[in-house]
Amino acid sequence: MTDFERSGPPLVSVILCVYNGERYLREAIDCALHQTYPAVEVVVVDDGSTDGTDAICRSYGDRIRHLPERHLGLAGARNLAIRSARGRYVAILDHDDHWHPEKLTRQVRLFFNRPKLGLVYSNYLQINPAAQVMEEKSAAERGMRRGRVLPELYERNFIGNTTVVIPKPVLAEVGLFDERLCYSLDWDLWLRICHQHPIDYVDEALASWRWRPNYAEDHHEIMLREAYQIVSTRQPRLADRLTDAQNQSVENRLARISFSLGRLYGRAGRVPTAIEWIQRSIRHEIFTPEQPRALKSLEDLTALAAASSPPGRDGI
Repeated sequence: MTDFERSGPPLVSVILCVYNGERYLREAIDCALHQTYPAVEVVVVDDGSTDGTDAICRSYGDRIRHLPERHLGLAGARNLAIRSARGRYVAILDHDDHWHPEKLTRQVRLFFNRPKLGLVYSNYLQINPAAQVMEEKSAAERGMRRGRVLPELYERNFIGNTTVVIPKPVLAEVGLFDERLCYSLDWDLWLRICHQHPIDYVDEALASWRWRPNYAEDHHEIMLREAYQIVSTRQPRLADRLTDAQNQSVENRLARISFSLGRLYGRAGRVPTAIEWIQRSIRHEIFTPEQPRALKSLEDLTALAAASSPPGRDGI
C-alpha cells in the first residue's frame, strides 16, 4: 500500500476566476468536478461579470463555492480564491481552459514522499477557440525541467499556469500573486516558489490552454516591461547562487527583453524611448544573436533622431 492510499487523498482546491466567461465556463467547471481524483472542491470567483456567468455558477448549487466579487483583477481574484480555499493543495484553472480527467490524480501522487516539492506541472495542449489542437507544449522537448530549475526559469517561463498544482503551505511561505502585475503574475510566483523549492513535472499533456487571437500582440509592451521588472529586481538577490554561465544567461534575458522593447518603440515612432532601450540591451548583453542587430538598430535610430526635428518628451 502506498502512502497515498494509506493516508487518504488530501483535498485539492481548484481555483477558477472568471469575468464575462459564459461561453466556456461550464466546460471548465465540469472538467474540474469530473476529475478521477476523489477529493476536490471548486472555488469560483466571479469578478463582476455582466453576462450569464452568475446564472451558470448558481446552477451548480453547493457543488461549487461561488464567490461573487467586483473588479478585483485577475491577481486579486486568484488571491481571494486561495485565501478561501480549504484544501492542502491549490490547482489553477482558467475559465476557458480544460483538464484531462486524470490530471489531479497524476500530479498529487508526486507530492507523496516528497514533502519539499513546491510545485508540480505538466505539458499542455494549445487549442484554438473551437477547441482544435494547435500544438503540444512540452518541457521535455527542451530538456526535462524538474528539481532546482530557477536559472532556467529566469531565462523563460516554461510552466503553463493551467497545469500547476501547489501546496497551500508553500503559498503561505512565498506569498500570493503580486496584484501590481497584470500579465506576468504567474511567472513571478513560479520564480518565488522555485527560489525556495524543487519542482516536479508530468511529461504528458494533462491540460488544454485556449489561445486567444491577438492577446499577446495587444498586451506586448506591458508583458515585456513586467518581465524586465521581475528579472532586474530579483537577479541581484540571486547572483551569488548562480554560476557565471547562469548569471550570463540572466543578463542575456534582460538584453533580449530590452531589445524587444526597443524595436517595439521604434516601430511606434517613439525614437528617444527606443534608443534608451536599445542602449540598455547593449549594456546587459554578454553575447546573443541579437547583439549585432541591437548595434545596427542603435545606429539607425540615432541617425533618425538626428535627422528629425527636436523630439518632444518621450519618457518611459
